[in-house]
Amino acid sequence: MGRGQVRGWAALAVVAALLLPPATAVAAPAAAGSGVAAAAVARPEAGSYRAVFPARLADTRTTGQRLRPGGRLVVPVVGRGGLPAAGVGAVQLHVTAVGASGTSHLTVHASGTTPPAASSLNFPRARAVANTVLARPGADGAVVVTSGGAAVDVVVDLVGWYAASPRPTTPGVHAVAPVRVLDTRRTGRRVSTVPTTVRVTTGAVPVGATAVVANLTSVSSSASGLPLLSWANGSPRPSTSNGNTVRDQVVATQALVGVGPDGRLALAMGAGSTHLVVDVVGYLVGPSAAGGRLQALRPTRLVDTRTSGAPVGSGRRLDQQVAGRGGVPAGASAALLTVTAVPGRGAAGTLVLVGTGERTPATSDVNARDDVPVARQVLVPLGVDGGVSVVRSGGRGHVVVDLVGYVGAVPEPTVVVAPGAAVLAEGLRDGPLRDDAESVLRTSVRHGLRTWWPKTAPSLLARPMDAAAQADRTDAVRRLSMEALGVSTALATDVYDAQDAGMSRAQALAVVDRVVGTVACRHRATRVGGWGHSWQSTMWSSLAARAAWLSWTGLSARTRECVRDMVVSEADFATTAEPYVMVSRSGVVLRPGNSGSEESSWFALAPAVALAMLPTAERRDVWRAAQVRLLANSFSRRADLSSTATVDGIPLRSLLLGWNVEDDGSVVNHDRVAPDYATNAYQNVDAVLLARLAGTDAPQAAFVGLPAVYAGLVDTEYDVADGYAAPGGSVYRPRPPADAGDVDDAATRSGYGVYYPQGCDWGEGQVLPFALLDTQAAAFGFADGPRGAGARAAAVHHLSLAVQMQARSTDGRMYVDPREYTYVGREEHTAQLAAQLVLTLALSPLSADDDDVRVAPDATSTAPLDAPPPAGDESLLIDPRASSDG
Repeated sequence: MGRGQVRGWAALAVVAALLLPPATAVAAPAAAGSGVAAAAVARPEAGSYRAVFPARLADTRTTGQRLRPGGRLVVPVVGRGGLPAAGVGAVQLHVTAVGASGTSHLTVHASGTTPPAASSLNFPRARAVANTVLARPGADGAVVVTSGGAAVDVVVDLVGWYAASPRPTTPGVHAVAPVRVLDTRRTGRRVSTVPTTVRVTTGAVPVGATAVVANLTSVSSSASGLPLLSWANGSPRPSTSNGNTVRDQVVATQALVGVGPDGRLALAMGAGSTHLVVDVVGYLVGPSAAGGRLQALRPTRLVDTRTSGAPVGSGRRLDQQVAGRGGVPAGASAALLTVTAVPGRGAAGTLVLVGTGERTPATSDVNARDDVPVARQVLVPLGVDGGVSVVRSGGRGHVVVDLVGYVGAVPEPTVVVAPGAAVLAEGLRDGPLRDDAESVLRTSVRHGLRTWWPKTAPSLLARPMDAAAQADRTDAVRRLSMEALGVSTALATDVYDAQDAGMSRAQALAVVDRVVGTVACRHRATRVGGWGHSWQSTMWSSLAARAAWLSWTGLSARTRECVRDMVVSEADFATTAEPYVMVSRSGVVLRPGNSGSEESSWFALAPAVALAMLPTAERRDVWRAAQVRLLANSFSRRADLSSTATVDGIPLRSLLLGWNVEDDGSVVNHDRVAPDYATNAYQNVDAVLLARLAGTDAPQAAFVGLPAVYAGLVDTEYDVADGYAAPGGSVYRPRPPADAGDVDDAATRSGYGVYYPQGCDWGEGQVLPFALLDTQAAAFGFADGPRGAGARAAAVHHLSLAVQMQARSTDGRMYVDPREYTYVGREEHTAQLAAQLVLTLALSPLSADDDDVRVAPDATSTAPLDAPPPAGDESLLIDPRASSDG
């Protein structure tokens, strides 16, 4: 097989030359009608808490790094799992010991520091034990887990973080190096039913602290299952416990405990006695819960299934309303709960707490036992209804939930900067593509509003659009969003023709509002059990959000609110996603025969939209870091792993987890060379279009690999002698068949102008994706030199074919035969692609003058993440990684 050589980074060097920053920065335009100019980026209040969806940072069971006795596991935390690269004062972790060789303990501490005498977690032989841990990252952004005297596997999950505080008396939570304030083994006085008090406002804990975060470790207890009580000295003794003892075992529990006016806390047992070790690992300065800060409360029992209901079985959820109870205000972002798993026959299993309606993470908060009660204090984000769910996996048993604190409302970004109306008002420049591009979009809109809206839209709008939307074979969320983008783009660029569409502009805008409002207001960010946070949801949300953004000032207030919440939620979700790669850095094939380019590219869409719409949001830097990382990995090649190039201020090779594109630029999916999947590179270019609409800098990472991918369509040769389908040649220049006669135009002889060397899963009639990529290759310079002119010619050819295909039908549909493109949303996809093509022409100086587009780079930072999860078949609508509850 003779395949043309791809120049790789030599080609990207040409693109990089176009990415030099302009002499002056371009300010983001003000939100239309809002009177609000772009302001400084919001930052979290010092000491405030931000919950994240649980992200697994380390699991030695899968990495083979089981800790030896005395072993150390370094776990980078800053910049991972949705954490920012700076400003993190402490992290909230769930640490689980699994399969220990004997009884011992784990200690979690800042990297670069000496392990303290305090234990973070105590465990017996062979039993899984979890605990909540508050820890400060070291100077390198990592924490260290140190094992005691046994070999053990360790699982570390990130659940939240606290913003750094400049002063020890700043309101909020402050982490400190563990300070031992009590060890009754030394005093000889066991803790019993008679209260023991201990001063905690000494050393690192200032006078005026309202509560401390402490590890309470029971040793040599007189019996198993004894309740441990702790409270602010001088306050009434509570009836709820923080933890329970196990006879002949050491048990550590982390709890937030109030501090009395005398700087003391009180400790007692509900029965029996125990030695107790108290290590303070943090403290709370209050009492304000404003700005997302933690507020301690007098314990309130929310539920006890022993008296109020049946035991909770495996796979079941126990829902509880929190906001409005026990002093928790409406709008609170998280709740601090003590969860107790009641022992009993068959009770062994795990419990995890999530916001009501949220998907179940692969983590655990409580490891229930048959023989003794197990209590843990958990800080859990509330659902959109202000509630939480206790989800059980394995076993069946009673559960007790006590409310002990809450986190105040986290300020939501409210300033949405509308797209640059002046840029769109300029319209499309004269050139060989303008008329056909406008024609395809206008015809698609005609089909959408005259045929699709009355006949197809009603059934799609009636779909549940719930947590099972990923399994919806009608693909309603995506199809509605694509069609809305087509109509909204036509309206924004003046391509819209009311007479042709059969609707006035106001009526068409009402359609956009209805469609986008329905989609966004059924997202999980706006209602319990809604769609989102799934395999394709970042793509769906980006399509709906762009449709809304282009028509922003004409939408209802409710639609705008739902869209904003959806955008923030999906962008945050994308920050927890691992880039998909086909082959890892070490050469391990993670996805045999399936590139991860499409998934990594569409995960990057959500932060791209959020950055464009909400440039002052406090999560901006985190979104940008995730976007750059996902884009860099999406169309990476093996050669990029050793590249010396710098992208967005970061060495490219440090961004990459592996590679997705073959050396010759071909993209492989479903065990075949897949030219149609190569066109998904347009998703990367969406980042550039969005940035230009927002008047901000676009990421250089958007262009990583794109010169090679486009060259793969033009240059790479596939020989029939090597098993490829006849006639052979390159994707864009098939070889003439033997009976071609005197016909010279090989592209014409190939039917739709594209040659599929190994066939196509979705039908060979797709030409619009190629026209879009051709146009972008010419407009943004990743088809440089003579190939740039070739890209223009290819765009003209493919786009003219699209016009001809639409002309075959009276209603403007693109595909008269479903076999041409088998996807159920083929016509809605046409609307999306036509919209992106028109936007490309409107936002780039691609004209007869052939001016270059200059895209300014932006510096950011990131940190390496874990390897991606097992591969799935992206031809399915269902995410192979998604849990059964969506």
